[in-house]
This record gives sequence, structure tokens and C-alpha cells, in this order.
Amino acid sequence: MRVDVNTIVFPLPNNELLEVVERSLRVSFPETYKSLIEENNGAVPITNKFSFNGREYIIEKFLCILDDSESDPINGWYDIEVLLRK
Repeated sequence: MRVDVNTIVFPLPNNELLEVVERSLRVSFPETYKSLIEENNGAVPITNKFSFNGREYIIEKFLCILDDSESDPINGWYDIEVLLRK
């Protein structure tokens, strides 16, 4: 999948942060999702359309994983923990 590299949210999360988030949310992310986030944290995909069950969907932006979502007033809104806790 191609993404706009100018939209990747840095710093990229490391394995330790991913484990903290998984414990906090009581989930286990699939390895493919972890790889996506470790490389393209919060990025906007260039190829953003996909079809499923006869319907077409668009991905506007990937969720990101931040160490401190409150310290980032823009990307903090897209942090996976903020979205899943509300």
C-alpha cells in the first residue's frame, strides 16, 4: 500500500509502546497491523479505496499510536487510545 510519506506521524511507535497500548486497551493487535503502524503511523494512504461485500469504502487516514496524545493537538485526535476510549 502506498502512503503519502509526508503525513506519517513521528516518532514511529516501537514494540514497547505497542505492548503498552495493547495492555491498556486489553487487545492483541495482529502482526500485520503492528507492521503497518510501525512503518506508516497515522499516514494518509494514496490508494485509499477498497471494496468489500459489494460496497466501496474510503480510508481517509490511518489511526496513529502516540506516546502522549494530549501533547499533539492535531494528531492526538487520531490516536487509537483516544478513539477507543470515548
